[in-house]
Amino acid sequence: MLSNYHLFAHSRSADSLEAIRILEKNGLKYVLIFVDKSPDYSRYLMSKHKFDKFPVVLKFLGNMFDVPVVYRGLQEFEEHIREMVS
Repeated sequence: MLSNYHLFAHSRSADSLEAIRILEKNGLKYVLIFVDKSPDYSRYLMSKHKFDKFPVVLKFLGNMFDVPVVYRGLQEFEEHIREMVS
């Protein structure tokens, strides 16, 4: 089964760790991908999804082949969660 959220994170990033806490607190299904050891992939993600700071969270609305909603950084993701739970 597809997890709704894919979280790309750096293990030493406080914002990335907070995004994990938010997903856990809200009981959301997610895949966690740490990119610390792959600078080339980090740069690729940053270029493809147009962000400059981790975390980046992709939300898949249907299946893996649909275009995901992209939340760039903790603030955007927190805003999404607040809207979703209110």
